[in-house]
Formats: sequence, structure tokens, C-alpha cells
Amino acid sequence: MPKLEIEHSKCQGCGLCVCICASEGLELIDFKSTLREQNCTCCGLCESVCPRNAISCQLNVVLAERSALP
Repeated sequence: MPKLEIEHSKCQGCGLCVCICASEGLELIDFKSTLREQNCTCCGLCESVCPRNAISCQLNVVLAERSALP
């Protein structure tokens, strides 16, 4: 499952990420971007527009379980 992480010490509260998020997965609280986990699809748009690189989307890819290999 993808996981969005926000480094609040880098966030300047510009709101670009909130504006671009089509799934309403982010909101500004106390001038800091805050994740709404139930809405976030981890599409990466917010990560791409953040001028401070405060947002990252971690993707874990599993190609095959060891027990499933022949």
C-alpha cells in the first residue's frame, strides 16, 4: 500500500499540494499540509508540485513472494 509522508519542518504552507489534489487527500491545518489518509490515492501530484520537497510517496513493490517461486 502506498504511503504519503509529509515532512512538516520543510512545509511552508503554500497550499499548492492542497490545490492540485483531486482526491482531497490533503488539507492545511495551522499553515501546514496535513494528510487525509482516507482520501489519499498517493498519485504523486502533490509531491511533484511541492517547492520545498516536503512530500514523498513511498511505494512498496513486491514482485513475488519467495514461497511462490518454483
